[in-house]
Amino acid sequence: MHFQGSLMDLLWLVPVAALLAVVWWLPIPFRKRPNSETGRGTLVTDPVCGMQLEGAKAAATLEYKGNTYHFCADGCRKQFEADPAQYLSV
Repeated sequence: MHFQGSLMDLLWLVPVAALLAVVWWLPIPFRKRPNSETGRGTLVTDPVCGMQLEGAKAAATLEYKGNTYHFCADGCRKQFEADPAQYLSV
């Protein structure tokens, strides 16, 4: 099946695609944020890989020098535990 019109016949797709993109991405900034007042849903950063995750749902945690660090996986925790100074900014 071949398109028998000109490229100009397809130009109506440009504003339609732009409108769909706006409608699709517009709600993202307005999504419900985690409840930081209760401590549940607080976003933390894995110091090894930089992944953002909810502290309460972290796969692994580690206490180091009075601070609790959260990790996306046990492998990241093990890397941190082997050399914490590498992952902490001074």
